[in-house]
Order: sequence, then C-alpha cells, then structure tokens
Amino acid sequence: MGRIFGFLGAWYLQAPQEVKTLFMVYHVAGVLLWATNFIIGKKASGHACRVSDPIALLTFIFGEKALLAFLLMPLIFWSRLQRKRHNISDLFFGTIIGISVTVISIFYEV
Repeated sequence: MGRIFGFLGAWYLQAPQEVKTLFMVYHVAGVLLWATNFIIGKKASGHACRVSDPIALLTFIFGEKALLAFLLMPLIFWSRLQRKRHNISDLFFGTIIGISVTVISIFYEV
C-alpha cells in the first residue's frame, strides 16, 4: 500500500525523475513477477528483483562506485537457497527482471 501512495505522491508532488523511476520500476517489476510466477509458472525471486532494481538505478545515478552494492546479491541468493525458497535459476530470473525493468525505465524516462 505504501508503494502505491509513494507512486501517486511522487507524481503529484513533482518529485525528481529518479524517484518517479524508482516507484515505476517497483510496480512494473511487481507485475512482471506476478506474470512470471502465476502465468508462466516460473518462481522468480521477488527478493532478488527488489534488491537488484534499486542497485541498478543507483548505478545509473552514481556511476561505477554503486556497482559495489551488487555485492549484496550473493547474500540474497544464499539466504533464499538456504531457506529452500528458490533454486539458482529462480534467483537469476528475479535479478534479470529487476535490472531489465530499471534499464528500460531509465532509457524511456518513465
């Protein structure tokens, strides 16, 4: 619910484009995760997606230094594998969704 209000508030208050992009990415990635998980039947990791998409946006904003944040991804992968919630392909698929939606949103200035 908070993301919906954040999304609407960002447009209403004319927030910077990066903030609007972040909220848009969260919503589009959520729809893609739902479609992947329930329509296609692939259990893409929402945790991997939700960590990788803001890191991709931070990399766009701050440059190469922000790539260090991707060092968090092995921790996400490890925890999801340890808990037996996902396999490695689920984690990579979630990561790819997060990064792809962010990159597309940046280049189309959503």
